Amino acid sequence: MNKKQLLIIICTLFFSINVFAQSLPKSLDTCTDIGHYKTKIGNTYLVISNYWQAPVNLGLPINTLGWEDSPFISPDGNTLYFTYFRVDPITAVTKQKIIITGPERPNWPSNIVGPGGAEIYVSKKINGFWQEPQNIGKTINKPQDFEGDEWVSAAGNEILFTIGEGKAERPRGMHYSQKTTNGWQESQLATNIGFPFLPTDENPHITLDGHTLFFQSNRAGGYGKEDIWLSKNINGRWTQPENLGREVNTAAKEGSPVSLDGKILFFESEGGIYASKKLANGKWSNRQIIVTHGEGSKVVVGDPAIAANGDLYFIAAWQTASGAWNADIMYAKARY
Repeated sequence: MNKKQLLIIICTLFFSINVFAQSLPKSLDTCTDIGHYKTKIGNTYLVISNYWQAPVNLGLPINTLGWEDSPFISPDGNTLYFTYFRVDPITAVTKQKIIITGPERPNWPSNIVGPGGAEIYVSKKINGFWQEPQNIGKTINKPQDFEGDEWVSAAGNEILFTIGEGKAERPRGMHYSQKTTNGWQESQLATNIGFPFLPTDENPHITLDGHTLFFQSNRAGGYGKEDIWLSKNINGRWTQPENLGREVNTAAKEGSPVSLDGKILFFESEGGIYASKKLANGKWSNRQIIVTHGEGSKVVVGDPAIAANGDLYFIAAWQTASGAWNADIMYAKARY
């Protein structure tokens, strides 16, 4: 073996070790720094950070031909909450046309008028398999209301969720409920117990230590259509919300924030999922893409959810051959 051949082998070995090391990061906050790769999804593909393995569709019994939305995963990864629409909401909003695509799930309201409404469902993972999702209950879900965008405490006994179209007795906005031995209590407006929300705010998420609240809002003082804001819990009181700034928010719409520790934030924007890290000076780093659709792809991704081990859940939405839109929940396992 001559010196040139030996040099090639050494360089190849070094490159392989370096790439392998980059594909096995040890900390979640490295997910923005280690590059991306393409992965095929059905007839198209996504681009995702090397921090995660290739995403897979959760399949039945979680996903159906209906619209599965707003996943929330418990820290231990064993309980999945999500919002379910029987209809295609994209066509309903853009063309005022109702297309029923999904089945009636267990305990779908029998007194619901037509196919309208959205309900929160929950599934447990037992022996590695997701069980048939169940309606979270009549104290949370009401016929014709649009419940969703849920956050649930690590103990599983508190919930914040959004009602998109409310009534006088149950107005639009963020609602809160506690779970007792008798199940979930009747919900109330979260502002009744001190949360700093406006009626148009959405997508709440509280860090595991209970000290930081992130949410999505079109309130005054933002940079675009909707921005991500945060509030701190200090001595039992939520502070006046603060905008996360131009490093996170743009003239477009940012939403669905999720952060386990208040130090790294995941959110959706413009059909992709981004991350930003809190810096030593208290500001946020420039956002970095972690999941997006490939060039020419018509898949839209959003609504990130993170388990404590770094596993990522999100939705992927696409237009079917019939012209209707469908959304499913995807899962990407952390590589470490």
